[in-house]
Amino acid sequence: MEEIQLQLFGDDDFPVTDAEPEKKMSPEDAAMTTLTGIRRIALPILSVRSFAVQELAAVGEIPPELLTEHTLFFITDGEMTCIIGGVEYTAGKGDCLYAAPGVMFSRPASRAPAAYLTLCFWDDTPKRDDRDSVYNFPHRMTYTDDPDVRATVDYLHRVCKTGSPDQRRKQLAALQLLLIQMEDFAVRSSDSDYVREMKNYILTHYREGVKLDDLAACVNLHPVYCAKVFRQSEGMSVGEFINRLRVARAQAQLENAVETSAVARDLGLSEYYFSRWFRRMTGVTPTEYRDSLRAAYIKH
Repeated sequence: MEEIQLQLFGDDDFPVTDAEPEKKMSPEDAAMTTLTGIRRIALPILSVRSFAVQELAAVGEIPPELLTEHTLFFITDGEMTCIIGGVEYTAGKGDCLYAAPGVMFSRPASRAPAAYLTLCFWDDTPKRDDRDSVYNFPHRMTYTDDPDVRATVDYLHRVCKTGSPDQRRKQLAALQLLLIQMEDFAVRSSDSDYVREMKNYILTHYREGVKLDDLAACVNLHPVYCAKVFRQSEGMSVGEFINRLRVARAQAQLENAVETSAVARDLGLSEYYFSRWFRRMTGVTPTEYRDSLRAAYIKH
């Protein structure tokens, strides 16, 4: 994997210049040159830990970890699955997965090949509108739905392969532009405040059985529009989200040797129904799942 380490963005990376673009410069390069003529004060203040380009290959495992930075995956080919905050998200070509600081993140290994761009960064921009972060992206969105975002991602992919003398300057400018475009796209394409309220309601009431009508009443939306907004933001239905949340919680408790009956009670299900439901969702019973973990532990 080719990994390019980037340092803190500073005024030296974005000098003020009156130089005219070269006559043969492409429109994309001209836009990037213009952007580098803007001082950092007009842009988000970022510290980039890494920007990596992964060519088409099998996807490696990332064990569970508590993120300390913003992490973005732009899938340019194939398919990738990540578990973000206990919920599994699968993204294909043209999709972007986002995980924020402070959430648990992991990625299972997969033999299916995928190509992607990874961006990990810290955000030092003064907070706005009492939000925890300048960036408020959904966990999964299709970046190719926005032509500006798609063009910038394509540009970054090409720049990383050129090895030109001004490669780093172009990367920095493009990364700044990309995050601005994505924030605008996220605001325009998803009702993130509604989705956040819906997810908070689900996390609080999933044991009781969440109905779409209750969820719609919580955010004051029509049930049909409520379901549409949620699917557009999360890439799955409300029911799928609840099932994945329950599976993740059940697996975590089984891994900690919690009795099946106690796990069922925690999920608000009868032990009999929980066993049948868990098998339908995972392909094994809760006991088989726990026994397989014990066997793996003894083996290693």
